[in-house]
Amino acid sequence: MPPSTKLKSSAHKILRYLFAHKKMLIILLFLLTVLIRAPNLLRDYTSNDSAVIYMDIADNIKNGNGWRVDFRFVYTDNTFEDDSIAHQMHDTAPLYPLFLAGVFIFNDSLTSAIFANILLAGLLVVLVYLFADKLFGQKVALVSAAVVMCSVNPPLL
Repeated sequence: MPPSTKLKSSAHKILRYLFAHKKMLIILLFLLTVLIRAPNLLRDYTSNDSAVIYMDIADNIKNGNGWRVDFRFVYTDNTFEDDSIAHQMHDTAPLYPLFLAGVFIFNDSLTSAIFANILLAGLLVVLVYLFADKLFGQKVALVSAAVVMCSVNPPLL
């Protein structure tokens, strides 16, 4: 048997095993997503990222100061203009700063926010797999989950 045939046969055996053990597949999808996105923990974030505004709003919510930006997370190279800040503040989705405020109860650092986002990405991949499996079957579900898993866009994390 040629090596490529052996490799195909092994891949089919692994897929059959994972399809037969759905819980194992779900755990594997979650862990792979976390591993793929883990390098975002090492990324150097600058003050002109919109994440700073979300973190500032979340910190103020956690401290009971309401929905406002006071630049706690902005670094020394403040590049924001007042109009852009006001515009971005009003355009922020309300649930994400509330989610971050919940994360900040435990640890109010950029690393904890990124880690929480990585876990949410893993959960998203699992949910995509489960919905696609229910609607279209296992093969489509696996491809859908793989596409979501591999669509890494660091600025959006």
